[in-house]
Amino acid sequence: MVDKVFTPENITELKPNEVFVFGSNKAGNHVGGAARVALDKFGAVMGQGEGLQGRSYAIPTLDENMHKVELSDLERSVKDFADFTKIHPDLIFYVTKIGCGIAGFDLSEIVEIFKHVSFGDNVILPEEFGEEKCIDGFKGFDSDMTCRGFKFEEGETYEEDANPKVCEKGFHFCESPFSVLNYRPMLDDDCNFIPIHRVTALGRCRSDNDKTATTKIHIGAKLNFSDFIKAGIDFLYEKCIKRAPTVNVDTSDGAHIGSSGDEAQIGSSGYGARIGSSGNVAQIGSSGDEAQIGSSGDGAQIGSSGDGA
Repeated sequence: MVDKVFTPENITELKPNEVFVFGSNKAGNHVGGAARVALDKFGAVMGQGEGLQGRSYAIPTLDENMHKVELSDLERSVKDFADFTKIHPDLIFYVTKIGCGIAGFDLSEIVEIFKHVSFGDNVILPEEFGEEKCIDGFKGFDSDMTCRGFKFEEGETYEEDANPKVCEKGFHFCESPFSVLNYRPMLDDDCNFIPIHRVTALGRCRSDNDKTATTKIHIGAKLNFSDFIKAGIDFLYEKCIKRAPTVNVDTSDGAHIGSSGDEAQIGSSGYGARIGSSGNVAQIGSSGDEAQIGSSGDGAQIGSSGDGA
């Protein structure tokens, strides 16, 4: 376990086994902010936009044209960094406030990414990345309200002075009630529904997949089976269905995807239909005089019926 809990505000020197982690651009032009510090002091290489270089590690927050990278790309880079740290446990990595300076990301966006990535004890984060947030979730218990040998009580709040780490340190819970069943059977040895309570994380959090560890947790009300099912459905609606993109169905003759029309091509019907469709020029999973795959029609060729089958 390393001694320092948070990355110092200004790093001017490192020990031989310490690494300075900074936000970069994909072109590797380390001309400002923490990138310039990495170039001047810790061996960053001009032209290298990502990865280990000297005693520094670059995580790209800007693309080659100095525009913000997509959050999904940034999350991938952070996960790649996390994987790298796990195969180098002999090194200690000090992560600076990447993305929050020249790149212009909101701190909350960066915190959300780091919250869902699991790091070992050799990764030190800025204090802001481990900020305390209230997160509602669910926690399962043994029949006597214990979890990993620790006794809990409804209505109580518990706190632990440690860096949270999933499956190792801190108090654990799931944001989705259904995810609790990934770690506990739904029924106990007497075929009774296990104790599952609403909880609220009140401290620093660290998540990995569907499980979160926190330094402080409040144990709320117990759920009966019907409460559990309703909570699960509500969670799926809020997190998945409600946020799903709206599909616009085009019915014009030039429609290509999920449509109908004389020139429809994918998942459609029409005389020019091509895929999963019907129409006289249909080609895949369709019916029509020129259908070709999984279709029927005079031009059908594969798994189909028609004069050209």
